[in-house]
Amino acid sequence: MPAINELRYVAHHLINAVAPVDSNVDTAKELQRAINHCKRATYEASEAGILFAFDRIDLFKQDYRKVMISSVVPDWSDILALCADVTQRIAEAREAGEDKTPDHSDFERLFERLVAICNRLDTARDEMNKLVQRESKAARRFLLTIVIALLGVVVTIGATVVTLALQ
Repeated sequence: MPAINELRYVAHHLINAVAPVDSNVDTAKELQRAINHCKRATYEASEAGILFAFDRIDLFKQDYRKVMISSVVPDWSDILALCADVTQRIAEAREAGEDKTPDHSDFERLFERLVAICNRLDTARDEMNKLVQRESKAARRFLLTIVIALLGVVVTIGATVVTLALQ
């Protein structure tokens, strides 16, 4: 919604620049205001997209929390570091106040990077699911081995007790 509101302001200033209501309107200033609102709209849309990308990355992290993600996504720690850096930049931009025009292109590039990362993570889901299955299978085998070993110990102790009782 903030990006859409900014675009409403763009339209308002463009109309004032193209067809001024009166002769006192500085059309160059109106055009500059429209450009600034475009930059702000870009910033707002990029921030919203970045936050959505964070949600997708966090979902991936939660879905595969029981396995080592970096075995399939080797730059996983770099992705998490980028997310932390971008989070910090968003916080700093919010503290800066209303003027987001200097940040708009940087945030647009960060959004594009995060979209590429999300696409890579979506592609990695097949391999991650295979890893989860392998880990689950290994855990079941380990548990079965422990149960068989314990059963062997119980049988051995039982046989020893029976043998000693018969003597």
